[in-house]
Amino acid sequence: MSNKVPPLSFNHSIKYNVGGRSRQTQAKPKVLSIASVPDDNTVVIDYVDQRGILFNKTGNFELPLYAGSIDREDIVLGGVKAEIPQFSRPDFAFVRICDPDSNQKGLELARQIIEQHNIPVLNSPENILATRRDVFYQRFAGFDEKIVIPKTVRITPRYCREVEEFLGKGEVSLPCVFRPAGGHNSRGVSLLRQPSDAYELERFAFDGRDYYVSELHDCRDNDGLYRKFRVVCIDGKMYPRHFFVSDDWCVDGKTKFTEQKYLDEEKHFVENFESYLGPELMAKLSRFCAAMELDYFGLDANLRPDGTLVVFEANACMAAFRRSGRDYLEPQINAIRLAAKEMMLRFYQTVKARG
Repeated sequence: MSNKVPPLSFNHSIKYNVGGRSRQTQAKPKVLSIASVPDDNTVVIDYVDQRGILFNKTGNFELPLYAGSIDREDIVLGGVKAEIPQFSRPDFAFVRICDPDSNQKGLELARQIIEQHNIPVLNSPENILATRRDVFYQRFAGFDEKIVIPKTVRITPRYCREVEEFLGKGEVSLPCVFRPAGGHNSRGVSLLRQPSDAYELERFAFDGRDYYVSELHDCRDNDGLYRKFRVVCIDGKMYPRHFFVSDDWCVDGKTKFTEQKYLDEEKHFVENFESYLGPELMAKLSRFCAAMELDYFGLDANLRPDGTLVVFEANACMAAFRRSGRDYLEPQINAIRLAAKEMMLRFYQTVKARG
């Protein structure tokens, strides 16, 4: 039986404390964790526990509590009456809003809070906004010949024929991928091989909503399979997270193979990440991560036989901290969780040193 309840509409921004305060006397960072509800003011509530409401599919990434090391106060921005809630003065803020399409209003409120209160911040709202798929392409299309970003255009069609007309102009090469703005999984993703395929999109609400059209790079390997891996970047350092293999061009957790030989391939990747990419590409990818100007984010990519890296997307909306159920991944997930905590502790020391 599902424990999910129907989507709810939010009327106000809210705040809640999570984790509680430790009895230790050692000073700990006071972190303001900033999330938001989507601009349409609806969320899906998976469950409620002692920490308060945990939201699902809301354009925010999850962050471990680190209750013994960090005092954290959460605010959730947005709602019909999007006032800014009261909060105690933090040492710094960590913006967990990650979707510039669905949560633009929340990002603007977060920007106002940080600016008005002069709060040091991890993952600034301005840099989150710059991860929008079309903006991401514009920023990094010519970054390096060995790092390829599929061309992406944002459109607002009213009818299927407008999509057909757009495809007919040749602004993006076919085949291409069509998806709603604000989507970060395979739901709603369509592959269009010719302009007339646009009429297969009648299930979408062409009512003023935005959509992305992205060129499809054929990342099929010699065995006819597709591969996609995730790298998490924390404070400038890269951590391999997982490696999926599928016979579907849209590789994700639902289409990945689970046979042992493919799990072994994933294990080899996470344990040999640097040698998998090689020193030259590692250096290029490190420069790319620095240019993103985010303290925490993830990227999904594929390595081609010629040494080219195709980066499908890069943003903070990447599941990185959740337990995987695969023993060989747990050390890496532990490393990612520890890296995020240590980043916050280092940032706290930097803020204190600045006075």
